[in-house]
Amino acid sequence: MNRFLIIILLFSSFSSLASGWPKKKGTGYYKLGYSMINGMHFFDESGTKTRLGRDLGFYTLSLYGEYGLTDHLTLVTYLPFATTAKLGTQFGEPDGSITTFGDINVGFRFGLVVDKPNVLSMSATFGLPTGTTSTDTSGGEASLQTGDGEFNQLIKIESGHSFENGFYASSLLGVNFRSKGFSEEIQFGGEIGHVNDVLISILKFQSINSLRNGDNTESTNSNIFNNNMELLTIAPELALKFSDKFGISVNHTIYLSGKKTLASPNTTLGIFWNL
Repeated sequence: MNRFLIIILLFSSFSSLASGWPKKKGTGYYKLGYSMINGMHFFDESGTKTRLGRDLGFYTLSLYGEYGLTDHLTLVTYLPFATTAKLGTQFGEPDGSITTFGDINVGFRFGLVVDKPNVLSMSATFGLPTGTTSTDTSGGEASLQTGDGEFNQLIKIESGHSFENGFYASSLLGVNFRSKGFSEEIQFGGEIGHVNDVLISILKFQSINSLRNGDNTESTNSNIFNNNMELLTIAPELALKFSDKFGISVNHTIYLSGKKTLASPNTTLGIFWNL
């Protein structure tokens, strides 16, 4: 079998690990993930890293899925069915935690160019405001939230290239249209990786930049849901395949810079199935 075809089949089987590759009709990829971000450092509105008075954490148990409706059209879903926001104790102020459903994402990826070393696709992702929000900044449980409270539409174009030696590279460019006075965002990112029968090694980067065209003037809360939030991250990821159908993954996202968001690393553990 042609080596390019073998690599393309590997990418389409584990497509959440490489943007741009749609699923084949009737096939699916599913991942049960647990992400953790906890710390006392925060990027303020000017991008300066500051220290919070207490630690703040977000922990999410989620299910991610991709299903090929056709060879060109893939349904993509993200269901954060248990998201915990937690504040640590500080003298004179209460601690607290809440656990609720987070914000759901539902979208579609359409393959414009498929089954070739170079692939190209477009996607539309709809962010549903199913999490809990709060504008209380007094501390304790009333200040915590597990969603941003707005409906958004993220439109992306994604491209990828597979090499004969098992390496690949991909990139994406997107615009996030937001509601309820939140500013629109320009997003871009990319990744390079290597695939073999047992291990997938990946290095990702992502940038989110606010257009600052919103009218939401609420004060900055020490969380990850602020309007005009910006970030630049780099993330190594490893996925170990025990078979063609099953494997585990670990991702460690490092925040190189940002505005109005936590500055602590985010670690995600996952178990994935290819059906």
